[in-house]
Amino acid sequence: MATSLSARLFLYGAAGAVALCSYVVTRRRRARAAECVQEPEPGPPRDLVGYGRRPPRAAWPGGAALAVNFAINIEEGSEPSILDGDDRSSGALCECPSEAPPGVRDLAAENMFEYGSRVGIWRLLRAFERRSAPATAFACSLALERLPELAAAVRDGVARGLLDVCCHGYRWEDHVAMDEATERSRIKAAVVSLTSTLGAPPKGWYCRTAPSIRTRRLLLEHGGFEYDSDAYNDELPYWTRVVTSDGAEHYHLVRAP
Repeated sequence: MATSLSARLFLYGAAGAVALCSYVVTRRRRARAAECVQEPEPGPPRDLVGYGRRPPRAAWPGGAALAVNFAINIEEGSEPSILDGDDRSSGALCECPSEAPPGVRDLAAENMFEYGSRVGIWRLLRAFERRSAPATAFACSLALERLPELAAAVRDGVARGLLDVCCHGYRWEDHVAMDEATERSRIKAAVVSLTSTLGAPPKGWYCRTAPSIRTRRLLLEHGGFEYDSDAYNDELPYWTRVVTSDGAEHYHLVRAP
């Protein structure tokens, strides 16, 4: 006998709801990625070894034994939205999956994102400022375009050495599902926007979802990036070799988010 979505969530409880939400989001992402025709480019090789059993001894400032990197995501207003021409609202970070059909606004999801820009971000910035603790702002360009007061606060934090800015894409976009020309243009648009909003280009890059096999190369070809954070395979920063379209070899810094 068929079981409704609501009934399944009731039976499976919170853990089941989260699992089902993850399943739905994964299916949608795979469907979008399948529409992208990948070029015959091998992309970066896998590295299963890294630093191995003898990692380097990091010389952290002040002789510290441990370095902690705080990342503050600034995404509100850049997520998928019916009002921005998307086919549905984003429910990826909501506490429960949405049953709103395509073309119908999910006001609960919209409200959860609005809490971040109305309340959450200011609470975080106050907490970090009280402790003089530096952090990285993973900022979607469109979010700061729509939040000028927050953009001013980020500029002030950068000027005082409390924040550095890592571009989190122009908005919530799947770079893994883009062709090369589209991805190149979206990287450019994101950087142009943040440079205009904050007065300086971002130092780093971090895709909102998975990068494509070309993302790192395109970042180098664009220029101006000191690092990217599109990796989850280490605790320490590391250098990786990237070959650009002109055949030149570059060593590029990767810093886990």
